[in-house]
Parts: sequence; C-alpha cells; structure tokens
Amino acid sequence: MVSRPHLWVLAGGNGAGKSTFFETRLKQHGIAFVNADLIQRAMFKGLGPEASYSAAKLAGKMRDKLLEERRSFCFESVFSHGSKIDFIAKAKSLGYKITLVYIHLSDDNLNLARVAGRVSTGGHHVPDDKVLSRIPRVLQLMQTALQIVDSAYLLDNSSADNPFQVVARVNAGKVEPKVEPLPAWAQTMLQT
Repeated sequence: MVSRPHLWVLAGGNGAGKSTFFETRLKQHGIAFVNADLIQRAMFKGLGPEASYSAAKLAGKMRDKLLEERRSFCFESVFSHGSKIDFIAKAKSLGYKITLVYIHLSDDNLNLARVAGRVSTGGHHVPDDKVLSRIPRVLQLMQTALQIVDSAYLLDNSSADNPFQVVARVNAGKVEPKVEPLPAWAQTMLQT
C-alpha cells in the first residue's frame, strides 16, 4: 500500500516564528521545505518588493510541482490570501494528509519587533502596516482552513522561555484545548 503524501502548512503572522519552527521541529525529518524568504535570499539580489514578488511566484510554482508529483512537503505562509485556502483544498482533493501549524504572537507589537530584529540581521523587511493588516485576515482564513485540514496545532510563540506552546489541537474537526482559558485569538479561530 502506498502511503498518502503529507502536506505540512506553517502559517502565522510576519515574525511569528514559522522558519524557526521548521528548523527546530521538522527539518530533521527530511521534509522538503518551500519558503519564499529562503528562495529570495538564495536566488534573487536584494530584499526589495520585486525580489520578494519573484521569490513568491517561484515558491508557488515549486508547491504546484510537488503537488503534481504527489510528494510530501512543507511550506510556510503568512496565509493572508484566499489562494492558500484554494491550494490546501486542491491538496486535499489529491489525497494529501494535511497538518496545519498556526503560530501566533500574543501582541502585534511583538510581530513588529521580531520583523525589525530580522531586518537588523540581514533579513527581509515587511512594512508595519502590512504586518498589522494581515493578522486579522489570517485569523479569519484559519477558520476555513481548519475545516479542510486533517489536523492542526495552534501555537503561542510569544515567550522565549516557552516557545511554541501548544494552545489547542484540532483533529478531524474535534478541538482539544491544551490551555484554559483559550486565548481570545484561538477562540476567534475556532468559531464556526
């Protein structure tokens, strides 16, 4: 019996820790990783919007090719655009097992600070207004994504002392809270 391909989706606001999660939790399992930021750094000169756009387009093509080949892989995204819902729905229709890891920070200012920290070490900049406007859209899209995926983990990455704290797990639509009370952002995501 051929096993189902597995799609890992790392979602969350800018600066939430998606790349760090992959590096510390998934990389050692040999999972292919599609990350537009890494593509931009490796293939395109500069950190401007044109390079970012080109890297995002290439990442999209890579994801599509991996789907076509029915290969297991992981991708990260802020997940603030409905096209990501379409992508995971397509993966589901192709028989993929889908695990969503949503990473949140308890304070939007922490997102801004982490993006600024990344820029100071040569990483890419995201304008503050863009960082802030994406967060509510992501929460809204997560409500739909949770209805498509096989399982999901909602993580709070606000504390350096307790990174990637599991707030809730969703398995086949059943919510398993891991903290009481659930933070407001998790409650918003879990409303149907």
